[in-house]
Amino acid sequence: MSRKHTLTSSNTQQSEEVNSQIDDYWVKVNIETNEYDLDLHAFFEMAIRKNLKRSFLFVSKVLGKHLRVDPKRAMLAGELLACKCFAEVYGNESPMLPAMVAAFDCPIPVDFKLERMVLPEKTLVIGFAETATALGHIVFNAFDNARYVHTTREVLEDFDDPIVFEEEHSHSTTHYLYIDPSFIDDCQTVFLVDDEISTGKTVVNIIREMSRQWKIDQFVVLSYLNWQSKENHARFLDLEKECQISIQVVSLISGKIAVADVYPVYPEVDLLEALGMNCTVDELPLPQFASRSNISQQVHHRDVTHVPYIEETGRFGLDSSEHARLDLKISVAALCLTAKRKSEKTLCIGTGEFMYLPLRIAKEMGENIAFQSSTRSPIYALDREDYPIRNRIKFSSPENPAVVNYLYNLETADFDEVFLFLERKTIAANLEPLLAQLKGRFANLHIVYFSAKRGDSE
Repeated sequence: MSRKHTLTSSNTQQSEEVNSQIDDYWVKVNIETNEYDLDLHAFFEMAIRKNLKRSFLFVSKVLGKHLRVDPKRAMLAGELLACKCFAEVYGNESPMLPAMVAAFDCPIPVDFKLERMVLPEKTLVIGFAETATALGHIVFNAFDNARYVHTTREVLEDFDDPIVFEEEHSHSTTHYLYIDPSFIDDCQTVFLVDDEISTGKTVVNIIREMSRQWKIDQFVVLSYLNWQSKENHARFLDLEKECQISIQVVSLISGKIAVADVYPVYPEVDLLEALGMNCTVDELPLPQFASRSNISQQVHHRDVTHVPYIEETGRFGLDSSEHARLDLKISVAALCLTAKRKSEKTLCIGTGEFMYLPLRIAKEMGENIAFQSSTRSPIYALDREDYPIRNRIKFSSPENPAVVNYLYNLETADFDEVFLFLERKTIAANLEPLLAQLKGRFANLHIVYFSAKRGDSE
């Protein structure tokens, strides 16, 4: 069998075809819409993940999850999606849109300043965990007259009637929304934000669940990529009739995909050995962020850290009236951390669902900054030319040791310094599996905590 991975594309007036193949496994993508003529090779690559329900994965080169990205480019991509939504749904094209497309195409990332758009009615924005928690927040941050919450895989105790729905193809299927019902009551429109739509089943599940509890007129599904087939799109049409709602889909790139009817299996390769580098480690608390101390006992009585979450992630709901306050906190945090930089090239790492605040702070920490996040998603690492995931480390989550996390392509990281962002301070034993990996690869390691106060349950 061929061991070569190839990625080819061909252009016609009607469409562009992108083919990815490794050994007997292939994915063919036929691009049908790409309104801004975005460079597909700069936007995503294909990888193989260890998941019987769906083995292919579109690895985003703008999301800041599995692959490192300049934080300015990640922010700009999400803002571009928000502007396209504003134009398509409300017919209000931002005058900044042409400049944004040009900035995105620029090989040198541009620090673009978007003027927030005012939505005509109170709108709830929901980001899907864990991959799109930052993307959802970027979209929310582009608007006024909006609210934001992201779904979570965290099981929080003693919340009354959270919204629960399934992501059937995922490696971790159950999503929760922990918000007071009044948070949605006056929202007639809901934006559902994910990095990719394939079957659309997750969207159907959350819309059906929300429509049981609230009278919502309009749902808008926002994603970078949309690969729905005609049959999958028909589910949306049926759901519109069933729930008496409208559903609109906004994406930057859309098309159809075909996948080989085989399930690839490769050896599990993890970089477990330390490289013996001398590493200086310090801890940097950011106390200006607000802890949810009023719910720490309820949420964390089974959590060995007993440290509460913070308010500003969106896990418990945010309103756009808080934009200015959060902008200021982010800028102050960035100034503090910039003063601690010791290297001209710095890698910032978010953890799990905790992506947006680290991404925003990284964006303001100066030049030569890259950002990525740990993930639950198990992707095969193959040391092959043109394959996006070349190596990985595997470790238990610092906040939940029962959950396996991964970081990809650290062995190819050309950095001397890492800022590791943790929402909550954890005990040393929980953090050590990850630290052992990082200390062996980088000269300087800064551990940044946003919440360090112990809860009442400890």
